[in-house]
Amino acid sequence: MDDLKKLEDELDLINENSIKGKKTIHQAKDLTDIATSNNKDHIFKVCKELYIIATRAIDLAKTSLVPLPEQDSQTLENIIKRQLSEVLPNLLKEAISVAAISPAESLQANLPIEKPLPARHTITIAKSPVNEDDTETTITNHEWTEVYRKDVKNSLKGVRVKDERVSNGTTVLSFTTEDDMKEAERALTQKCKSVKVNSKSVEPKKLDPKLTISDIHLDFDSKEKILDELLEKNTGMKDANVKVVYYDIKEKFAVIQLPIEAREVIRKCGDYIYLGLQRHRVYDRLRLCVDTTA
Repeated sequence: MDDLKKLEDELDLINENSIKGKKTIHQAKDLTDIATSNNKDHIFKVCKELYIIATRAIDLAKTSLVPLPEQDSQTLENIIKRQLSEVLPNLLKEAISVAAISPAESLQANLPIEKPLPARHTITIAKSPVNEDDTETTITNHEWTEVYRKDVKNSLKGVRVKDERVSNGTTVLSFTTEDDMKEAERALTQKCKSVKVNSKSVEPKKLDPKLTISDIHLDFDSKEKILDELLEKNTGMKDANVKVVYYDIKEKFAVIQLPIEAREVIRKCGDYIYLGLQRHRVYDRLRLCVDTTA
C-alpha cells in the first residue's frame, strides 16, 4: 500500500508541475492547450517520467498476484475445513427438520389465529304494569321517544351504553361489557320504576364459512348437480355437511356453505375446487354472526 501511495504522489506531482503554463496535463485536451514555452525536449522528458511511473505500476501489480506462501495457503485450507466440519452439519440438520414438516402442517401453522367474537350484552325494556290486570307492556316508538327515553337516560347517568334500538315495539339497550349491563340493570331497577328490565348475555353463534364459486359451466343447471360434483371430486367434502345455498345460472356463480374443517382443506389446496372439466378459484364471503337476542 505504501508503494502505491508513493506512485500516486509522484504522478500528482508530474501532473501539477511538469508542464509550463496555466493548465496541467490532466486539464489539457489537446496541443492547443499546451503553452508554446514547452519545447520538444521538455515534452520528451515529461513522457519519459510518465513511462517510468507506468512501468513501476505494472511491476507493483505483478507482485500482488504472487501465490500465497505454503504456510499461509495451509492455514487458509485449515480454516475452510474447520468451517465445513462445524457449520455444514448444523445446516443439514436444520434443512432436514424443515423438510420433515409437511406443506399442510406448514400452511396450518401460518394461518392467522382467529380471535373469539365478543358476547352481546343487552337489556330489553318494557312497561311496568300498573296493576295485575295490565297485559300490554310493549313500548311504542312514540312512547319511547316522548316519555320513557328521558326517564331511562336520567337513570343511566354515568353508565356506558353502546347503543339503543327500538323496533316493532321492542326497546333494547346494548352494552360493551357485562359489568356495564349489570350496572345499568341496577340503576334502572332502583331509579326508573316506570319500566321493567330483562338483561341477557349471549355468545354469538358463528355460521359455517361460505364460499363463492364463479364461472360455472352451463352444464350445471341445478344446485343438486353442483353439490353432487363437489362431493365426488374434492378432498374433504364427501363426508362433510356441504350445502349449495345459492346458484345464479345466468351469472354463472354459486355460493356454498361448509364446515370450517372442510374450508381449511380447500385452503391447503390453494383455494381451488374441481367442478366439471374445470378447476375454480373460490373466494370467502363475509363471515356473519347470528344475533340470537333480537
